[in-house]
Order: sequence, then structure tokens, then C-alpha cells
Amino acid sequence: MPDQLTSRAIQTDNDFRALIDIAPVMIWVATPEGECTFLSRSWRDFTGQSEQDGLGSGWLSCIHADDWASVQGAFDQAKAECRPYQTEYRVRNQAGEFHWVLDSAAPVLGPGGALQGYIGSIVDNEARKSAELARLRVERRLQIAMEASGIGSWEWDLASNLFHFSDRALDIFGIEPTGSPISFEHVRRLIHPEDLPEVTRLSAAALDPAIRAREPYRYRISRERDGELRWIAAHGEALFDRGADGPPLVYIGTFEDITEEVVREQSLQDAAARLSLALDAAQLAVWELDITEDRLSPSPALNRLYGFPEDARPTSDEFRSRYAPGEQQRIEELGREARLRGENRIRAEVKHVMPDGSVKWLLVQAQEAEPLADGHARAIGVAMDITERRQSEEKLAVIAREMEHRVKNSLTLVQALVDQSFRAPRPAEEGKLVFSQRLAAYVRATELLTKSEQGAEMAALADVALAPFRGNENDQITTNGPSVQLEPDLAAAIVLGLHELATNAVKYGSLSVPEGGVEIVWSQDKGRFTLDWRERGGPPVAQPARTGFGSRLLGGALLQGKGGETSLSFAPDGVHFHLSCSLR
Repeated sequence: MPDQLTSRAIQTDNDFRALIDIAPVMIWVATPEGECTFLSRSWRDFTGQSEQDGLGSGWLSCIHADDWASVQGAFDQAKAECRPYQTEYRVRNQAGEFHWVLDSAAPVLGPGGALQGYIGSIVDNEARKSAELARLRVERRLQIAMEASGIGSWEWDLASNLFHFSDRALDIFGIEPTGSPISFEHVRRLIHPEDLPEVTRLSAAALDPAIRAREPYRYRISRERDGELRWIAAHGEALFDRGADGPPLVYIGTFEDITEEVVREQSLQDAAARLSLALDAAQLAVWELDITEDRLSPSPALNRLYGFPEDARPTSDEFRSRYAPGEQQRIEELGREARLRGENRIRAEVKHVMPDGSVKWLLVQAQEAEPLADGHARAIGVAMDITERRQSEEKLAVIAREMEHRVKNSLTLVQALVDQSFRAPRPAEEGKLVFSQRLAAYVRATELLTKSEQGAEMAALADVALAPFRGNENDQITTNGPSVQLEPDLAAAIVLGLHELATNAVKYGSLSVPEGGVEIVWSQDKGRFTLDWRERGGPPVAQPARTGFGSRLLGGALLQGKGGETSLSFAPDGVHFHLSCSLR
């Protein structure tokens, strides 16, 4: 039969040869021993080999040497079983390039079923084979990447409702490998009951042709192997029949065990929450500065401290505009001094003047940090409002100075009381009585100054404040004015002022001599309070060479924050003090 086929093929004038010559495949005929007896023109055109060179075993010279064994083995095995066969190998073309071909052959049988040879066809398979090899390379790279990353793959056959899990996917779910698909109910049982409704909803959206969701989602499973709760991240995509219009055929995707990641996230969230609580409790605001670009990344708390909206993005210069004069230069100098000492942090109490004119003190602590990803130098820090503390410290300092002054005045006053109480020709026993009465009155005035909470009526206030300075037989002090109720702060200030004036009058003014006197007059008109202190009959007075605490007090500090005004004059005939303020 091979001889007959060959004979017909080489006859140039028959239809069989014409068909072979125009066929898009390469035709060959071989004996049972594998000797080629015919090669079509398409073989010669493809390889450039002449017909005579290709007959017998000559055609093998065009086959890649690494493929000879597989070609011979495929032929021998098919011959032994007297069956058709198909094999792939590489053939060198006219350009000297090797192309993959697909060789398909069938046995030629004679009478009684005896094998007479083989007839076959060869097609250029380079494009398909290259695509297949490229696909295999991609699949292998994907497999290596998934193995390295610990990701498992899955495929849900919607027709059978069965899942095919990769080995890694089985391990993630703790399912023992059996080689068989996994039922839908099997997978469903392992999903945490609280997460199952959301998993069902997202899967349905992915399988809906109108939605085709590809949203990744995470959920919890109870691992079958040990019942341990694990977090899973699932990514999937459904494939549909007839493009967009058909029903879903299969749902494929990946599983990743993200339990450790979720635990880390939760730990970071807990740490951030604790830090936020600590910052809020300490009233600290955090910030970060890109030193290279001079760009500040504030926090809502820092914006609040500086009077900006919480969602604002102020520039560094806008923050610095709140500094009191000279503070920026002081902070820069502190930074230079720290660097000279080899330190990378500074701590300073910085005075700020807000847009409304109010003063705010902030404790600022900053230190250099690791550079940013782009190499820019960076600093981080915190700020805390210490205005109340600074004001309290300033008040305490004022109180301390005032206390020191009052103690000195008290000692001076006691000495003056002693001198006046025991002045000749008064007997000693009478002097003791006068001294005790005056000292007791002074104590009551001091108590009024320190303990008054509800305020005081002006006349009563003057009586108590001036009682230590009045004599029994000849009162040198007169008071005159309507009934006026003074609020506590103003009452305390008036007591302090009257005490200061009387003390000075006892030491230097009209109360230092028997013939001198003091007239105190106050009035109230349309919510405004006025008070005048006038001395008469005392020794000549003059403007003091220096301004002491008493002069500063009477010169304006007495009514600081109360919206009033005072004046203190030293006329030759005596001291005159005037006060005017609102009672509201």
C-alpha cells in the first residue's frame, strides 16, 4: 500500500498529486520500518530540502537533535500497537529557524490487517506552541509567586456546585487533601456565622451579570483541622457564558490567611487608641515638620491650640505668626545650643499672642526623627497649653511679693500702733488696752481682705479697714458716702488701698501728727463708683524719689482688670487719692 500511495503521489498528471501539492499541510508516506518513501512539495517548500535528500532517513536531518528520540519513540510505540499517533517536535525551516510542528499519522493496513506502513501530515504549530509555552511559563511563575506568598487558589464550578482547592487553599482551611472536589455546604460550614451573610451577599454580586463585582473581602473561618479561628482574604472573579449576557459558569479566585495581619492591625489600632487617650488626657497635640521643605503636618488638636479650624492646613509661617515678639529667635537659639551639646531635642515654654490679643503659653517639645522616604530631614513634637499654670505662677509670684510687702507693712503698722498707743502722757495700762483694740481691728480688716466672698458694704468696709488707725478720744479720720455694696474683688482691692493709704499716712502723712486728719468721701452714680482720700494738717509732703509697691498699687494696679482709673497726687498740703470704676 505505501508503494501504491507513493506511485500515485509521484504521478504529476493525476488528481491525487494535485491535491497533495495544494494541501496546506506536509504529507509523508513511510514503510513499516520508518523509511520515508514520499514527501509532499509543502515539506520541500518549508524545509528547503530536496525530495531525494528527504527520502529514507534523510528527513530526520531537519528535526532538532534533541527531539529525535521522542519522534522515533512515538513511531515505534504506534507501530507496535498498530494504531494512529500524534507527536510534537521541532523542524528547521529554510531560514534556519526551528519551528514546532504537529505530526499526525495513521497506519496503512493490507489484506488480513497486516501493517504496510504509515501515512501522515505535518502542520506548522509554532504559534500555538509558543503561546502554550508562554502560558505555561506564566502559570509557573504565578504558581511560584503564590507558593512564596502563601496564597491558595480556588475554583467554584457552578454547574456541579463543587469547589476545587489548591493544596495551599486546603491547608488554609485545614481540610485534609483527598483529591476530590469539596462541596459547597462543606465550605459554607467553615465560614463564621456572623460573616456568612456578608460573604453570601458579595458572592451573589460577583455572580450577577449586571454587577460582576470583583471586590475583595475578608471574613473568619473555623479551621477544620483544629477549630482555630482564622481571618481569610478572598479575591475572585466570575466567568460568564456568551460574554456579558450569559449566566455565570465558574467563579475563580484566591485565598490568603491574613490572621497575623489582622492581629497587627488590631494591635496598632489599640495602641493608637491608647495613645490618643493619653494625649487627650494630657492635653497634648502632636505635629510633624518636614525640615527641608519647611512643611508642617499638624493635628486637629494642634490646630485648636493655635486657633485654626480642625481641618485646616496652616503653613509653618502661619503657626509662627502666633509667636510673641522675640520667641522665634529664642527657639532657634535653643536649637543651636542643643546641637552644640550633641542633643537632638529641645523643650521650651513659648509665649503666643493670639489674633484676639489674648496671651497663650504653650509647652513645646521637639526632636529630630528619621528622615522621610524622599530623604528630607524631619522633626516631630508635641505641644501643650500651660496658660493656666503660667498665670497661676504669675499670680503666686504677685501674691508672694504682696505678702512680703504686707508683712513689712504689718510690722511697720504694729510699730506705729505701739508708738501711738503708748504715747505720753498715756499710762502704760491704758496704752495696752488701746494697742489691743487697734491690733484686733487690724486683724479683722485682714480677715476681710482674705476671706470675703459675698462682698461688703462700703461704710462697714471702711470702718473695719480704718479701725486700727483711729484713736479713742480724737478720731482723725472722717468718712462720708451712701450705702454701696461692693463685690468681693473690688471690696478686697478697696481694703488693700485704704490700708496702704492709712499706713503711709501713719508713717509720713497727716496721721503721723495729732493735728492732722483724713477725709474719705465716696459716691455712686449710674452704676459708677468714685472714692476720694484727702489728707490735711500733716507735715508737708513731696513726690517720692522712687515708686514703691504702694505707689504702683494706688497708681493703677489696684483696679487691674476692673476697667477703672486711679490717680495719686502729692500736694504740699497733703496726699490726694482718687478712684473711679464701674460697679458691674
